[in-house]
Amino acid sequence: TILRKGRVIYCRTAPIDPRHPFRGDYIRLDYEISHVHTNFLRGKLAELKAKNQLEKGKKVYAVMRTEGDIASLDYLTDEKPAGQLFLKGRIESVYYYKTPIVNVSYGIEAFYVEQNKGRELERTRIREDAQIPLEMAVAVARNGTTVLKGYRWSKLGVGLKLETVTTNLSNTTQRVTLTKSAEFILMNASKENIGVINNMACVSLEQDTLRVWENNPWQWVGKDTTEQFIPSDPDVKILKPGEEIRIKIDLADPQWFVNKEGEKPRTITGISDWNARFRVIYRAPSIEKCSSLKNASLIWHGYMMSRAFNGGGRID
Repeated sequence: TILRKGRVIYCRTAPIDPRHPFRGDYIRLDYEISHVHTNFLRGKLAELKAKNQLEKGKKVYAVMRTEGDIASLDYLTDEKPAGQLFLKGRIESVYYYKTPIVNVSYGIEAFYVEQNKGRELERTRIREDAQIPLEMAVAVARNGTTVLKGYRWSKLGVGLKLETVTTNLSNTTQRVTLTKSAEFILMNASKENIGVINNMACVSLEQDTLRVWENNPWQWVGKDTTEQFIPSDPDVKILKPGEEIRIKIDLADPQWFVNKEGEKPRTITGISDWNARFRVIYRAPSIEKCSSLKNASLIWHGYMMSRAFNGGGRID
């Protein structure tokens, strides 16, 4: 069976909308891989999307990549992959008005639990200033069929705090709130020591893809610089259980500026459009890049993203 013989990976999600009206407690699951940007479309999918011909129910294949046992999307295609880890799915919905997002279902969007346990999982686990993501264990057959096997809480929690200021809008008496800086928090939520790479080269700023309703999104000016980083022993910070690191991002610093194609870089401070939300993302270097480090065995691998926020002081 798939549960017994399938390859087990973990997909990160947030539980929502519990209590099924017919089968007791359950949680509906909304995965990071459920919302796919057109940049990840391969085969004929990109062409169909551009022509507004991508229809609900179309069979697709999500080719996955893994870091440790955490899986993330490599690309989405309508051609069955050979020799790769992939999940079978179907197009759930497509919104053609500007948005480059395609919603996909994989048959693992509902997880049934013991009676009265759904509410416990509905609430994203929170400890002080950090949220601890829920990671679902997914058994994957060779043909891409998937079955939920269980869940766990991430060993690493993530938090975000904004520093804001209220001021008058230029040449008016209207008061507006502006985001001056962001404090990104990584916390050891496990019961054992964890190593993280405490270097700004592992931190990036990206527009929230679920809020992109145009084909010319904001881009962080440093988006092409992080992949070249090779960590050294002084970069490794060992966090004991409950310990955290806090990384302050000064949005007035040009290294954190954003721009759209054909426009000059600018701070996100004051960018308060409803669809202009950003996330701070921590990406640990690969296992290979860390293999020669003294505490390589303790280093947490994968990525963590903050809640979405904008330049007007709002956190989703």
